[in-house]
Amino acid sequence: MLSEVTPIGFPSVKQASIKLCFYLKGFIIKVATAVTLFCIVSWFLSNFTFTLSPCGAEESMLAWLSRLLLPVFYPLGVTDWRIAYALITGFAAKENIAATISSLIPEGLTLNLAATVSVSTFLLLCPACVSAFSASCKEIGFFTTLKIYAVQLIVAFALSYAVHFIFSL
Repeated sequence: MLSEVTPIGFPSVKQASIKLCFYLKGFIIKVATAVTLFCIVSWFLSNFTFTLSPCGAEESMLAWLSRLLLPVFYPLGVTDWRIAYALITGFAAKENIAATISSLIPEGLTLNLAATVSVSTFLLLCPACVSAFSASCKEIGFFTTLKIYAVQLIVAFALSYAVHFIFSL
């Protein structure tokens, strides 16, 4: 018995280019939106206290909140709340990390070798940005994506802790 099969062929370069541009434009818009919103929120949190009075970064809401999360990053060799916050900003978009470090630490970043390698390991292994998360949710569903991201985050922390331990010997 014969069945009718649609002829399969390569798409034209023009069709592939149009589709690529469409997806690229959507991705750039998502990333630009995420980065811009995150920068605005970061600026606000780093310039005001909980009573909404203007202050320096050391007394800000951002410093207080980041100091709460800092113990999670101690095994990576991170002892400064600003570096911990910069690593957290990577969950919105990896581009935020460099922007956050340059704005919160204008004097430059100084880490020893063990901390540098463990932080780099964490950045390479931690879950991707918000845009990738939303794309993954569309493809495989929210809860499956959440499970995958949780496992990826646990692995990133565990291996980064191990790397810091090994390089500290």
